[in-house]
Amino acid sequence: MSVITHTRLPAVLAIALLLHASLAASLSRAALAIPPGGLAVTESGNDLVLSFATTSPDLYAVQACPDLLHPWTNLQSGIQGDGTVKAVTVTNAFSADRGFYRLLIQRPAGLLLPQSMAFTILGHWCGGIQEKAYVTGFDPASGYPNGEVHLSTTCSSGGRGSRPVTFTAWAAVTWDLAGSVVSSATLSNAPTTNPTFTATDPYGDVIYNAGAAAYLVVPTPAAPNGVTAVQSGDQF
Repeated sequence: MSVITHTRLPAVLAIALLLHASLAASLSRAALAIPPGGLAVTESGNDLVLSFATTSPDLYAVQACPDLLHPWTNLQSGIQGDGTVKAVTVTNAFSADRGFYRLLIQRPAGLLLPQSMAFTILGHWCGGIQEKAYVTGFDPASGYPNGEVHLSTTCSSGGRGSRPVTFTAWAAVTWDLAGSVVSSATLSNAPTTNPTFTATDPYGDVIYNAGAAAYLVVPTPAAPNGVTAVQSGDQF
């Protein structure tokens, strides 16, 4: 996680990176440098362009807050990593409510069928079952992710000069928010899939497809508010 902050001074932009230790540096506006830790800064008038390299299939968010005592708010979230450099433009970046910036990276959970369940549906297992998974949305009743998984395995027929045989099947699958399979069933027909599908539920849970793989991101709960401490002897 990188955090960038600034102070509005004549011809000065201050950048602080909060990693394992705090590091502060003052840079002239004409010589902005790329801070270590992921975020690169480019100034454009009163705006800042924050850019960062991504690696698939992580989910990225750029946040801001006026100081480190207030909650962080999303400038842009749900940015899917695909191995390219992404950029977020912060308009009026030098306003009073935009003092600090940071980049968050969430590692998604891959949604698949366990091989034992895949074998039950496919009926064949020849050195492993290959899976291509696609999420389709959140279940309206349970709120769990729904999707479809394509299963395939290739077996040798055993005869000299004979061609291998490939067995395939499709399964409808529901996962819980921990990525475990809740239910699965064989589909009689191949469904139409969307390899770029993405969806977010009211609680901030994100599901998305990246190529032939399906992913789930469940956000970490925010820190509790209004926490108080009362001393009792040597304890609080």
